[in-house]
Amino acid sequence: MARHRNGAGRAATWLLVLALCAWALHAAAQPKPSGEAGAAADEDGPGGAKEKPSGPDLSGGAFEFAGFKYTLGGFVKVDLSHDLGPRTPGPRSGDLISFSSIPLDSENPAAGGSRIHARASRIFLATEAETSIGPVRTHIELDFFGQIDGNRGNDDLLTSSHEVRLRHAILEFGGLMVGQYWSNFMDLNSNGDSITFDGVVGKAFSRQAQVRYTYTISQGNTLAIAVENPETDLTRTSVTDTIYRVNVEDPAPDVTAAARLGGGWGGFALRGVGRYLKTRDEALDREDTAIGWGTGVSGWISLGGPSKVHANFIYGDGIGRYLNNNQLFAAAVDVTDESLQTITAWGALVGGTYWLGSIAGVTALYGMQRTNADELLSAAGAPLLQPAAIYTELRAIHGNVRFNLARRLSTAIGYTWGERTAGNGEKGRVSRILMDFKRVF
Repeated sequence: MARHRNGAGRAATWLLVLALCAWALHAAAQPKPSGEAGAAADEDGPGGAKEKPSGPDLSGGAFEFAGFKYTLGGFVKVDLSHDLGPRTPGPRSGDLISFSSIPLDSENPAAGGSRIHARASRIFLATEAETSIGPVRTHIELDFFGQIDGNRGNDDLLTSSHEVRLRHAILEFGGLMVGQYWSNFMDLNSNGDSITFDGVVGKAFSRQAQVRYTYTISQGNTLAIAVENPETDLTRTSVTDTIYRVNVEDPAPDVTAAARLGGGWGGFALRGVGRYLKTRDEALDREDTAIGWGTGVSGWISLGGPSKVHANFIYGDGIGRYLNNNQLFAAAVDVTDESLQTITAWGALVGGTYWLGSIAGVTALYGMQRTNADELLSAAGAPLLQPAAIYTELRAIHGNVRFNLARRLSTAIGYTWGERTAGNGEKGRVSRILMDFKRVF
């Protein structure tokens, strides 16, 4: 009990210090905000903009040359974080939180630490030109969340440089869009404005190559269907550990469909995804296939300006990586006969953001998701997956306050708490305080 009280006290102290720093910066900033409430808030679409039915809504500077309109933009974002307890394993654990990998209390995980990085910064270039078939648009966007460079064993002893990563690369004309973009199964408007890079649990998440056609019924109301890059995510067990994506095949693209309604009142989306999963062991000459599917319903209600409340619910069998932090859990492989058992999962996310004029925006999010991975049994009746390596429930809470310091310049402070319940009933928890500085250009 004393340990929890001490952790809560440290969290309150750090949040108070960060809040005072952010408020001092806000008070000192000149010029004052110019009525752009929410303009600098974290957003998920290309270039920091929410997805619109007609394509990305681009910020940034535009110029014309040789019949093309070019738009160049992005943002510089510096993130600071401090873990009040253990952090999730992996080389990028200080830069994001992998909720499905939270260490269990019984594992006596190492204490957390502090981290400063600018990897979430991004840049995009968009073009638009009139042609004989109408306007043709392109958009390419990069960030710096590639693998950490190899200096001195994947650390930052010499330099904090990081590899560039492709986020979006799309070509769009008429109602057709081809290239890498957010999955058609996602609803960006209901994911919440967290300041953690990967957000929280309970939402759909996938960014991949696809061919999508969108039919516009009326302004804000669309129907879309897409074939998307397949990536069979299976989990198999050996005697001592859990192994991912071994002996898997991707025989057919994933298929997604979505109906979206939107207007000044808010929006609503109904989505679905279908997958064809396959495993094959050539040495044993055995294979098995399974159908994975998922459905999602989400909506948001405008509270005026950028303020809104939103909710998101997802359910599926074999849905796997389309549910955030559920990657590699579409199905389990029984290594005795190479048979597949799909894993059922569901997730929910509720929250909202309220802006106090153009000065500050307050965001609160709560997410939860569950799987039946602990119920799967091998042909011999033993647990199919290693109980400590899987999860049956994830929960996460996130809150932040963003202050506009000037036009397109902001800072935010926040707190994230997460909990994982493993297949054996044991639990592990993480908590992190965060701060960022963001300049949109």
